[in-house]
Amino acid sequence: MKTLLFLGILSLLSCQAQKQTLVFIKHTPYCGGAKPTPEMARGTIEMAKQSKFAITLKGNTKVEKWIITDTSGTWGGKLKTGNYDVYRAEKYMTTQELISKYDLKDSEFYKFNGDKCLEIWKSQPDFTFETSNSGSVHIELKGKCYVGFRPCLDYIGPKVQ
Repeated sequence: MKTLLFLGILSLLSCQAQKQTLVFIKHTPYCGGAKPTPEMARGTIEMAKQSKFAITLKGNTKVEKWIITDTSGTWGGKLKTGNYDVYRAEKYMTTQELISKYDLKDSEFYKFNGDKCLEIWKSQPDFTFETSNSGSVHIELKGKCYVGFRPCLDYIGPKVQ
């Protein structure tokens, strides 16, 4: 009986919500040009200010919580103990909305990889994390050279020497 009681209490404690801080960072790599300084070679880092994200339980599509970062790219709140996926809010837009928002089309310098690419991109989380006792998780969103954070777009224009 004591074992059953202990397991019940342990189960309740493991489901408690924990205070969590998520820090969102946007990283864009150095894309060539003049010989870079060591600082330039690391790329550009900025905080994801005033950005909206969806939090889901890992592997699920149902949004548990919509969050918006503050002016320092940080969100603080409570999450139940568990594993979570993070999605940029744009991943919940329709394909046509994404194409319009990011001006996704073939041009002299860019190649759009199509609607199927967007559907795959939308289905993949931007980051996965587990709630932690430390309460702080740093989430790095990675951009690409010349296209930044626009999905399914490849730069095919002249290369910087």
